Amino acid sequence: VRYILARQYPILDDYNSLPKQLVAGRVSGAINLRAMTVDNQTRSTLFEHAPSTLTTSVTPQSTQTKVKFSIGLDQEVWDKAGDGVKFSVTINGSPAAAYSRWVDPKHSSSDQHWLDGEVDLGAYKGKKIDLTFTTEPGENNLFDFSGWSNLRLTDEPLKTDSQYKLVYDKEVHIYENTQVFPRAFLVSNVETAL
Repeated sequence: VRYILARQYPILDDYNSLPKQLVAGRVSGAINLRAMTVDNQTRSTLFEHAPSTLTTSVTPQSTQTKVKFSIGLDQEVWDKAGDGVKFSVTINGSPAAAYSRWVDPKHSSSDQHWLDGEVDLGAYKGKKIDLTFTTEPGENNLFDFSGWSNLRLTDEPLKTDSQYKLVYDKEVHIYENTQVFPRAFLVSNVETAL
């Protein structure tokens, strides 16, 4: 299927284990797994309406392990009241954030994109640590629809491509499936599966 029509969002990709760990038993209107669109790219997202704090335990497996993510505010609220959200990641409850970034797409066009970030966990190889993901509001948190996408522990580069690209956003949302197969294609080998 090349195009998907939806009142809100397309069918989502499966969420990986880190977002599932973070929301386990805490799903609400303010914290959940959902699709979010930033700069016309719709992605599976760990949604945290500020103020919010989520913590989970992880054990980095190598000196190359990082937690990688993209952050953003839903473009649906860029023209609404609000003054941005501070995203931060802390390790083991430290008062100093391992990652911190203020995002305000209403007042800064450079924040009108998915913003990539990462935290190096290599120093904790083989040790169980607590990772805390926090969103903090400014003066007005009414429309702080903030989210973390591509959130995972990985030794691989962050993939920021979205399968679904918003191509029309009026009375209905139309998404283009950027990974659709062509109408016809040739294969060089066939394997029978029983």
